[in-house]
Amino acid sequence: MYYYYRHIPDGELFTLVTTLCTVITVKHLGKRAWGLMRDLLRSRSGHTALGYLIEIIAKGKLCPRPNVVVGAVSAVSVALWGSQRVETLRCQPGAVIPALSCGMEGGPLVMAEVFISMKRLLAKYGKDLQQLSWHTVLQLLSKAVRLCRVIKEEDKRVELSKQLHQLIDIVEELNRDGEYAGSTEQMYALIESCADERPTCSVLALMDYRANSIDPLSAKWLCSMADLVERYLMEENSPAVREKAVSILHNVYTKYHVLYERDVIMDLMIPVLKKAVDEGDMKIQ
Repeated sequence: MYYYYRHIPDGELFTLVTTLCTVITVKHLGKRAWGLMRDLLRSRSGHTALGYLIEIIAKGKLCPRPNVVVGAVSAVSVALWGSQRVETLRCQPGAVIPALSCGMEGGPLVMAEVFISMKRLLAKYGKDLQQLSWHTVLQLLSKAVRLCRVIKEEDKRVELSKQLHQLIDIVEELNRDGEYAGSTEQMYALIESCADERPTCSVLALMDYRANSIDPLSAKWLCSMADLVERYLMEENSPAVREKAVSILHNVYTKYHVLYERDVIMDLMIPVLKKAVDEGDMKIQ
């Protein structure tokens, strides 16, 4: 089979790749189409074909047929980090993920396939990813948060949001296990951007991280701490989150009042506690 691919004119290779991407999404033909795509990717033209696949994904928003982009995403993810990897391809995830991020603009159908692809990558190779790849992963997830919010169809928005948060769960689990090599700040910035949709344990971890990042050497540290506490003391937050905010307030006073008592009281305690008289939850009050 590889022999025949050697005779494909360069001008026709893109047409072949596009055709296979289309057929891969057809249920009763998909397996056969993937077999042909895999043979193509293993041939002398493999890296050229991979380049075309990445180009199709990156320009997904402009493609009039989303199923072509879906097929390209599926082919790339299976070939590079799936169960049928093409070992002859030399391409790191960090070189492909930016294209997947752009491809999500092609609509919910493409987003769903990208999420499947990312779940496959993180579950199987997350602990092996390097910092640059993690940077692109978190950029993709941050963009996905924004895109999910503007999907008009509620059922699609809910389903995609569910899949997205499963991906964020995997990132958090890798971080807890010490197998996350990316930026901690970037990870928590992602969680903070969708904190109202995250489970309580995720928000509590975010609060701990933010509180531990603020100290007397930080600019306007007490104002930053007051903003943090007040944000999570708001009534729309869960009781556990609100109690955590009170706990952070208490810990800051206990830790710093000896050296910074006046500043802590004036810039943190008073601005926060002056609202306690209007607090409806007796436990929080």
